[in-house]
Amino acid sequence: MLRPAAPSHRLHAQRALLHPLWLGSLALLAMNDHWLKGAAIMPELVTGKLSDIAGMIVAPAVLATALRVETRRGWWLAHVAVGVVFTAIKLSPACAALWSALMGGFGFAWAIVVDPTDILVAIPALVLGGVALRSALATPAVRLARRSAEAGLAGVGLLCSVATSAPNPEPGTRFPEIFADVWLHNGTELPQVVRIRPLRTTVQLDCDAVATDPARLLPDVLFDAVQSWTVPPDANIAVLDPETEGDARCFAALVDADDFAPVVLFWRPSQLGQRWIPGTGFDGSSGGIELVLDEDGDGEYAGDDAVLFTRGEAVELGGECAVQDDADRVDWGDTVPQGQFRIAALVPGVDGCTAIDLADVEDEGSRRMYLCMPALLLPFGVDDDVVVRIEYGVQSESIVIATASVPEQRLVVSRGASAPVLDGLQVAVVPLHGCELAVDDCGTAARAANVTLGGGSFPTATIGVGDAPAVLEGETGTRITVAVAHAQVRALVDTECAAGPEGLGDDLELAAVIEQPGT
Repeated sequence: MLRPAAPSHRLHAQRALLHPLWLGSLALLAMNDHWLKGAAIMPELVTGKLSDIAGMIVAPAVLATALRVETRRGWWLAHVAVGVVFTAIKLSPACAALWSALMGGFGFAWAIVVDPTDILVAIPALVLGGVALRSALATPAVRLARRSAEAGLAGVGLLCSVATSAPNPEPGTRFPEIFADVWLHNGTELPQVVRIRPLRTTVQLDCDAVATDPARLLPDVLFDAVQSWTVPPDANIAVLDPETEGDARCFAALVDADDFAPVVLFWRPSQLGQRWIPGTGFDGSSGGIELVLDEDGDGEYAGDDAVLFTRGEAVELGGECAVQDDADRVDWGDTVPQGQFRIAALVPGVDGCTAIDLADVEDEGSRRMYLCMPALLLPFGVDDDVVVRIEYGVQSESIVIATASVPEQRLVVSRGASAPVLDGLQVAVVPLHGCELAVDDCGTAARAANVTLGGGSFPTATIGVGDAPAVLEGETGTRITVAVAHAQVRALVDTECAAGPEGLGDDLELAAVIEQPGT
């Protein structure tokens, strides 16, 4: 005899949306946020707490329904998730700002008041709702018509849960104070979607150098992902979160809005100082930038000209001041065989790189390495025995290929923020006077430089990038031939993108042949 199948033990989170407690909380949330808060019937303290209590009953059920929760564990995890987010935005201004930005990206204008006391009433309501609505999850299945009603109610619940403040606040709406040194004020009559891009965390800069022309020296490529904010009329918003600014000597951000062209904001903490700013209103004090519309509806920025910089026409420097091509840098690949070898072959390439086949002295095998450097007459040839090694200076690294014969002849190819040791020859990077900072595709801002050689028993010489090699002969007969591949002084660099040393200051790459007397 056939028996009916055993009943399913699955739970249905969507059935909580038909519970009288959930429906009543939804009605209270909608009425409170869209009528009571602006009617001045009850104190703001009371209406604010009502929204928190009702929201803690409505939101977890909506989340569980959206995730199609079918277990008690999933039901409580949905409540925990809502509780964690609510607690974070009520305790941390940074979390509140992040949540506001996230909602702003979906078109919801969201003003959050950071108030830890809200947690005292909201969390008990969260637990109460979870317990009270739990029994509804196991009620018998409903027909398709009821399922349609559940889906509709879920949509209404979601909209009411996120609409904690009206997109277009009525006159007199109060917004919380902000703690900032530089802030934006919406001086228009419409909400403005403002986009703010802080500098990437991998950017290093010389504040004094960048301050000479921030709009030109801070291209878009240096700025991080966009943070979007919906700013109501007459409201203020901090450009950067004080909790994430750190102790840098200067800050920058790229700002724009729908009707406003991008501008660069650049300032020093010592120049302004962080302070509490009213949530609404604009008095034109230092650090404030107002967004206004002209007669044609075009956006304009007004306020503190000391931090506001408008981009001009792109400037491309030429001649010896031009951006130096990274393709001309020295290189020797990721793997360098070190030890004693015999040179089996030298194969010059059209790209300025030479393939060097190194045969092991003790067996028949050979290994190939590549060396990219300025053109120099090598002090060794095929069948010569050589020693290959890597040497490290204070802020440089060099590959050295020296002949095994006596007297030793060496090729030194170096890169870094300092010069290698070249048998007593002193090397200095000297910026070219008259050259402005040039900006490359990575956003690196650097001034071209020459290299001055000399000191000790050697005469003095000056050589630039692309110049013919300089030959210096010391009093002891040692002769050093130097060619420069890259020489500049960097004032700004994104270490994640730029080639060369990971820092500001000298960026020097060269090759030298050292010939001892007796050859």
